Amino acid sequence: MNRIICWIVMLFVTHTTLHAQSAKFQYGGMQHFSLSNTDISTFPGVNFINGVRYQNRFFAGIGFSFNFVNPYNNLFFLTTRYRSIPLYLDGRYYMGNKRSLFILADLGLNPTYLRSSEWDNNTGNKGYAGYYSNIGAGAKGRLGREVFYTVDIAYNMSRASFDWMTTNQIGQPSKTHYQILSQMLIIRMGLEL
Repeated sequence: MNRIICWIVMLFVTHTTLHAQSAKFQYGGMQHFSLSNTDISTFPGVNFINGVRYQNRFFAGIGFSFNFVNPYNNLFFLTTRYRSIPLYLDGRYYMGNKRSLFILADLGLNPTYLRSSEWDNNTGNKGYAGYYSNIGAGAKGRLGREVFYTVDIAYNMSRASFDWMTTNQIGQPSKTHYQILSQMLIIRMGLEL
């Protein structure tokens, strides 16, 4: 009988504690369209971030982006269609009484994705993951009861690399290792739930 009472008390305390904590934690999701600007070009991208909010002041989540990157203005990158698909952790701190201003930081991996007939037909080609990081600030405004629009601007540093196999004029294989280091300004606009 004492075991049953202990189990009932433990279940009641656990339920009460979880219910009190669930009011502090909320799901948060964001979808953005982005424009990334380097010294050579501007290119679009899309971002998806999901996570949890704590007391509407802190946000922590995981996100990924699909960036249509062409950081170099040369024939190789124009014909190869280099893409970046970063996977990162996103942290935000909301400020002010209405929590309409925020600062953000992202840190994660930046795998390369190359598509071309030469890349697909050559087994010696290999991509490597690099790093991806953002630091920035933004603002949000209410569209509905639980829906907000957001605009943020961030400084981005990222790195990726890959090996490219070719055949020289006398038929011997040749490998070139490319390092892609980029620093850019990113402007993101989108919705936050």
